[in-house]
Amino acid sequence: LQPEVTLFNFPQQPGRGLYINQIQIINFRNFRSLRLSLRPGSNCLIGENNSGKTNLLVALRLAIDINLPAWQRNLNEQDFSSPLDMKTPQQILIAVDFTDFKDKPNQEALVGKFRIGAADDQARVYYRFAPNRKIRDNLAIVGKFLHNYRLMTMTGRSRGVGQR
Repeated sequence: LQPEVTLFNFPQQPGRGLYINQIQIINFRNFRSLRLSLRPGSNCLIGENNSGKTNLLVALRLAIDINLPAWQRNLNEQDFSSPLDMKTPQQILIAVDFTDFKDKPNQEALVGKFRIGAADDQARVYYRFAPNRKIRDNLAIVGKFLHNYRLMTMTGRSRGVGQR
């Protein structure tokens, strides 16, 4: 059962600048699949205890906090929503989309290199935790070892979030 979290928006004046307009989380902690659309202004996340509010913030931090130490970016078995089985490897994907930075030099400098598609005012940052290529190629002889997983951060025109 997917946890229920409610998102409220308190609008801001148009044209104020860069904001996160979408967060997508796949297979992270209590989120098998979550897509949140955000609007400019203040967005308020409300939910019962253990509904995933903190997990959402942790996921967001994994994707965009450049000051987060590498040891905190590496996950463990409990961070996967689905059971970990090397015969059918799992991955955790987190995508954060930004918008409304065009023609704003300071804001464009932050995310301008991460543009996606034909839109020149959309940018995306990914966090992906998945088995490394060698392990995926040799699944028949591999046991269940989490140290065979690696972290990848991707930006811009990377493959779609749901793709492998």
